[in-house]
Formats: sequence, C-alpha cells, structure tokens
Amino acid sequence: DGHSFRRIDNLEIDATGSVSFDSDSLMVIGSLAVSGQGASTFAVGGAVTVNIIDADTITYLRDVTVADAASVTLASEDNSVIGAIAGAIQIATKTNEAEEEQNEGEQDNSKKNVTSASVGASVAVGMIGGSARSFIDSSSVSSAGDVTLTAESKSWIFTFSIAGSAAGADTDSGASAGGGGKGANAAAVALAGAGSYSEVSRTIVSSIGNGSYIATTAPYDVVVVAQDDSLIVGNAGAVGLARGSGGQKGIAASLGASVVVNVVSNTVQAYTLDSILDVGGRLDQIAESSAAVSAFALGGFGAIGSGDEKAATGLGLAGGASGAVNIVTNTVESFLYDNNPGSASPVSVGDGILLEAENDALVIANAFLLGAGIAQGGKSGYGVALG
Repeated sequence: DGHSFRRIDNLEIDATGSVSFDSDSLMVIGSLAVSGQGASTFAVGGAVTVNIIDADTITYLRDVTVADAASVTLASEDNSVIGAIAGAIQIATKTNEAEEEQNEGEQDNSKKNVTSASVGASVAVGMIGGSARSFIDSSSVSSAGDVTLTAESKSWIFTFSIAGSAAGADTDSGASAGGGGKGANAAAVALAGAGSYSEVSRTIVSSIGNGSYIATTAPYDVVVVAQDDSLIVGNAGAVGLARGSGGQKGIAASLGASVVVNVVSNTVQAYTLDSILDVGGRLDQIAESSAAVSAFALGGFGAIGSGDEKAATGLGLAGGASGAVNIVTNTVESFLYDNNPGSASPVSVGDGILLEAENDALVIANAFLLGAGIAQGGKSGYGVALG
C-alpha cells in the first residue's frame, strides 16, 4: 500500500520558462512459499502466497494560476510488478513386511491391512489496484508552448502454483503364509490441488475539469493522454499418484486438479469537463489500454491397484480437472463534455481535435489433463480414469 503525490494547490506561478511536475512510483513484490512432508501413513500440507499492491500516483494543479509559461507538463507514471510462487509436495508410503508370528499358526490381523493417504495443495494470489492520475482542476494555465498531461500505468503479475501428492500402500503379499501380506488388503489415496488467481483493477485518468481555462499560442497543442499496459501470466499444475498393492485386494485412488483465474478490469479516461480551451494548435485526447493475459492449467493423475493372489481384486480410480479462465472488462473513454450546456464553456482550436479511445486485449488460455487408472488382479481388475 503506497502513494506518490505531486500536488500544487492555491498558487500563482508567473513563469518565463517551462513548468513541469511529475510523480513516479515503482513497486516490486516477489514471494515464494514451499511445503513438503513425508510420512508412512498420512501426509498433508499446503503452501499459500498472497501479494497485494494498492498504490496511487497523482500529479495535479488545483486552484492554480500559471501565466506566461514556455510549456506546461504534468506526468504520473506507476510501475507495479508481482511475482508469486507456491509449491507443495506430500508423500505417504506404507509397507507391511512379512513377520513370523509368536503364536503358533496364528496371524496378527491388525498388521494385515495397510492404508496410506496424502493431500497436497498450493495457492498463489497476486492483485494490483489503485490509480494513476494527472489533472488540472479549477485552474488557469497560459502557455507559449504545449500543455501536456499524461497518466501511465504498467501492471505486471506472474503467478505459479504447483502441488504434488503421492501415496503408496503394500502388504508385501509375496511373503510366507505366516507373514503379514497373504490375504491382506491395501488402500492408497492421493489428492493434489493447485490454484492461481491474478487481478489488475486500476483507474488511469488524465483530465482537465471544473471550470479550468487552458490557452496555448499557435501552433502549440494541448495533449491529454491516459495509458494502461497490463500483463498477467498465471500457471498452475497439480499431480496426484497412488499405488495400492494387496494380497487379497489392492485399491488406489488419486485426484489432480488445477485452476487459473486472471482478471483485468481497468478504467482508462482522457477527457475535458466543464472547461474553456483556447488552443493555438491541436487538441489531442488519447485513452489507450493494452492487456495481455495468459493462463495455463495442468491436472495430472494416476492410480494403480493390484491384488496379487489368485482370487484377488485390483481397483484403480483416477480423476482430474483443470480450468483456465481469463476475464478482461476494461472501460476506455475519451471525451469532451459540458454538464451545463447553457453556460459558456467554449473549445477553440487552431488545427483540429483528436479524440481517441483504443482498447486492445490478447487472451490465451490452455488447460490440459493427463491421467490413467490401472488395475490388476488374480481374479479381476478394474481401472477407471475420469477427467
């Protein structure tokens, strides 16, 4: 959360040279969150990184008189960058090895069945808000050269989240009859999820308003420019792998899901409101927005279930999902407007008027799924993969 201001209030400036005011802001955030865990029966963990920039960069003249300037320039420039990485890797594996029982001819049924589970999740969030503004308000400006107002914003966000989860359960069914594996069951479950969310929501305005008077001598111009450059690259990947191997039943289930959401919602305006303009050259009011948004999501999943004995059953269930969503809802405007048509707010120009509003957006979205469900059993095997 930061602010950069260049404010000129209630002042008279009698200038024979150039008058220039500018505000600049640069904010950079980088973050890394990592989680990892290994266990024999149950492993769970996650990583989350949240990064927010909310900055205002403003340059203005209010209730100011500028006389006989060679030129007048107001400029506001904001540069904001976020880089965020979140990663979580969880592994659980359990093997019940064959053991000789102390009691003759008996088996320890409590050791026969083996289970393991693993859960991993990661989230990366980047958000940029605030504003960049340059304006002349309730002021009188006379210049022998150009009068230029610019407001520029560059907002870049890069997010990457990855989650991996692996679970394995094995009863070691190849052991002797007195071991812990023969006739036993094994079950393994692995769940992995990853998400990235990025948002740029800013206000970029360059304006002349509230009864201001602006005059330039020929052939000099009045130029009012508001410019936005937004870039978002969001990536997420999740992989879940499970293997269950039992003497009688082997069950494995896995899920890998990832989602990426990118949002750009800026307001970009260049305008003159309720003001008098006496321009010796051209009046150019330009509002431009350029947004590039890319989303990549990958979901991976695999499950292997095996029952090793002749009458055994194997079951492998694998599922996954991935989604990539890009939303661009910018408002870009350039206008001359008088709220009081009955009053005198004339605009006089010597060489024409340009009102330009341009809104460009490049959107790329990719979502992929890779997975398999494999089963093997002495009697039957069922493998299912859904995505």
